[in-house]
Amino acid sequence: MDLNTSSQLNAGGKVSARESGANEFSQRPSNNGRSGHSDKTNSSRSNLPKGRQNRIKKRKRLSKNQQRQAISNGNGSLLGKREVILKSSDEYPDIIFEKTEVAANFAKTARSSDEQLVLFVDGSAGVRTPTPSPPSSPDISPSSSPSPPPQPYRMDGGASVVYNEGDIWVTLGFGLPDVEGSRESEVRAIEQGLQLALDMLKSQTTNRRKIIVLSDCQHAARLVAKHITGRAGHPNSTWGSMSRAAAAAARNARTLRQLGVELKILWTPGHLGVEGNKLADCIACHARSSTQALSDTKALELAGRVERMANPYARR
Repeated sequence: MDLNTSSQLNAGGKVSARESGANEFSQRPSNNGRSGHSDKTNSSRSNLPKGRQNRIKKRKRLSKNQQRQAISNGNGSLLGKREVILKSSDEYPDIIFEKTEVAANFAKTARSSDEQLVLFVDGSAGVRTPTPSPPSSPDISPSSSPSPPPQPYRMDGGASVVYNEGDIWVTLGFGLPDVEGSRESEVRAIEQGLQLALDMLKSQTTNRRKIIVLSDCQHAARLVAKHITGRAGHPNSTWGSMSRAAAAAARNARTLRQLGVELKILWTPGHLGVEGNKLADCIACHARSSTQALSDTKALELAGRVERMANPYARR
């Protein structure tokens, strides 16, 4: 035994764990003999040209789209899992997320009839283009002119409610100036769908006692469920506009259940060829375009309100 080996022995004559681990790590090749390959791969991925990174992302998107297309054609596997977010009671509706293929197949065949009203809802949002500031006068020095206040980051959105009456699709679009994002638009769409059902019931326009609301946003449905059960707490000044919209949707849902209506809020996967969902998405985008076409003064005047949009491209 040489001097270096004997220095690694402890009192019991065994190699210490620290020294043994250090030697083993230093001598063991990583990744099947390719020392440093993992680090090199990770760094090389981050250093890829932008075009190469975009092609990798595109391939991932294509694989997901192929999977969606397989489901749309009826030969896809059952993706996801069934979730019962809320069970029906005297004041609560059913809120259920079926597996992807089951949900898509149901949405493709779901239609309004004499017994039930089926509502497809959707929301959309986009950044509002700020109005360009007028050019400064040349006779005023930049130091003497006050700088304009920074414009807040704001989004304009649109919501839609779509349902069929026989072979005719009835479409409703709503403009949403100053929303928190696309998720608030989705919550507003559920709110407006429930409000429409409530108005139709109160005005005796329909006597259907079963209402199904189909939304492609699970987050919006979960938030509405949270407000229905009271887990979101009482309204307060810290609530944003999305929470207020969810609270309004929850009130409408509880009112419908108290009136004896069988209410279901179901998830439907988006972009899978469901006719009602495609139409709802189109109307929501048109309503968003209408909101973005508003003048800044009119948009601020309508902020926080839901307004029916008649002409999606009229500037007011």
